[in-house]
Amino acid sequence: MKTRIALLGPPASGKGTQAGMIQAAYGIEPTSPGAILREQKLAGTKLGLEADAYSREGRLAPDGLIVEVISSWLAPRDGAPFLFDGFPRSIGQADALEKLLAARRAPLDIAISLDAGIDLIRDRVGRRRICASCGNIVSLGLHVAHGDLPCPRCGGKLEGRSDDNMESLEVRMREYREKSEPVLAWYEERNLLETVNADQPVEAVFGEIAAALNK
Repeated sequence: MKTRIALLGPPASGKGTQAGMIQAAYGIEPTSPGAILREQKLAGTKLGLEADAYSREGRLAPDGLIVEVISSWLAPRDGAPFLFDGFPRSIGQADALEKLLAARRAPLDIAISLDAGIDLIRDRVGRRRICASCGNIVSLGLHVAHGDLPCPRCGGKLEGRSDDNMESLEVRMREYREKSEPVLAWYEERNLLETVNADQPVEAVFGEIAAALNK
């Protein structure tokens, strides 16, 4: 089974939901630069506030900042399986990750691309909420019935993400097409890419992912 995984796709394509399902099924710990940086933001660190400024404008944080975050996360997990949720997001990040993993003698097993249409993405952005206390991301109608309910993880208040609006989404989609889509071709050249149709129920998406991991 493949246990060193990069889960890729456009904003709101379901990466976080599928990462959680992979963890529940296989015990592979997921992380994302966004999750790490949101924790930093909640803690009020300089790094977190700097990254939040990029996020509010719908822009990606610089490659150097993101690779530093991932490298620090990997450092104490020598030899352990991993699941990167939404990383790498540029050719520069993919190249840096390849070198980082080569030095650890733990190359990537698979890059899974969630292929989602723009209508689905816009709908999910409109329904997405984040917990003000723990940073947990939920979808209205999937994880909670409505936005007035508390966070299912910690009971905190759910609110809209600062970058979850149509203006920021257009910027993020443009950056995704320009910077992140080339990563898919980069992994395809290395015979690591598997594409999954994300325009279907989450259980069906997970079924395709599980099949790819167990090839």
